Amino acid sequence: SSEISIRMLQSLGSKQVKPEPEQVLRDLDLSSREYDVLQLLVNGFTTKDIAEKLFISKRTVEGHRQKLLDKTTSKNYVELIRFAINHQLID
Repeated sequence: SSEISIRMLQSLGSKQVKPEPEQVLRDLDLSSREYDVLQLLVNGFTTKDIAEKLFISKRTVEGHRQKLLDKTTSKNYVELIRFAINHQLID
């Protein structure tokens, strides 16, 4: 129908522009340590591995992971990693 055609054309014309990764980082207000933890999580490191690599306790890593979940409004770690990939926050 013509109504469906019009809607499709409108949706094609209104491309969603993703913000730049730097802008996303500023908006999230991530600390440098949270960013480091995020990078390591995305690369498959365990909590223990991250703690050893960053010379912090496992409990501190867990705290950073929880802050990352809160700041990105992710429900779990899979969503957090998807968020990082979708917003190009990985190195």
